[in-house]
Amino acid sequence: PRTIEGMERAYEIKIEAVDGIEGSEADVRVIWLDRDNGVDYITCKLNDEEDVKFVFDTGAATTLISGEMATKLQLLRTGITRHCSNADGVSSPHQEMLIGSLQIGTFMLRNVRCTVQDTPGEHFDPLLGQNVLGHFDYAYSKGDRTLTLKHSIKE
Repeated sequence: PRTIEGMERAYEIKIEAVDGIEGSEADVRVIWLDRDNGVDYITCKLNDEEDVKFVFDTGAATTLISGEMATKLQLLRTGITRHCSNADGVSSPHQEMLIGSLQIGTFMLRNVRCTVQDTPGEHFDPLLGQNVLGHFDYAYSKGDRTLTLKHSIKE
């Protein structure tokens, strides 16, 4: 992965609809979730090329992907190392990288920061974190396996 020079300036996530719908209807989308062994997954397209199934995890602060995926997608390093804790409370360092685009349903987010867990030989499912989900008001229906997203404009 390449490193972004001059990361002292912040990259802001930008959100747009990719289906051409405008006005208030463009702000709300219903996303169908996949379920496997009781875990719900949401499929997102990364960098306009790779469909990735993310665990829908409201407890994850940041989006987490593998080092292998970061290399495959040629993500840019921000030069920042973050210490992340797992559900067991174990903390470890992770490199922060930048996903150029992440499409969730018909919403396109650009400049999405993610953390990369680069542990060779260890498989884990990527997590979709609050750094993405926090840009939306959302309603999760476990029974219907749906996620309703409403673009939340923050001042």
